[in-house]
Amino acid sequence: MELYTSHWRNQDLVHRNDLVAVGISRGVPRGELAKRLPYRYKRLVGLAPPSGLFERWKAGTIGPDEYTRAYHGYLDSLGPEEVIGQLEKKSAENEEKPLVLLCWCSPGEFCHRRVWADWYRFKTGQEVPELGFAEAA
Repeated sequence: MELYTSHWRNQDLVHRNDLVAVGISRGVPRGELAKRLPYRYKRLVGLAPPSGLFERWKAGTIGPDEYTRAYHGYLDSLGPEEVIGQLEKKSAENEEKPLVLLCWCSPGEFCHRRVWADWYRFKTGQEVPELGFAEAA
């Protein structure tokens, strides 16, 4: 299964009908931003960071290392089999197309989607490139 990560404002997604945009953030585009999005998206809320972790990050009470440990712990509690099952189901529901997992952070910022990608690589051996830095096939 092909997987990528990116951010909600990636305008290249409008031209990528070969991919399924999947939100893994706590929130999704709403209001005018949602109306202006040039693509449709699905959601996998189970891969979003738990609300307490997200709130601590936004408040600045934890740094990247602690955030990474906590988010990895959350993902470990789900287990790779559960995560893979959710991803495979979402892909199967969308003609087996590759998934691009989205959140709000701009490329290069510390972000849970890349923390997730590192966890996924460690657990499965599969690299998950950031769309825009590595071209999707």
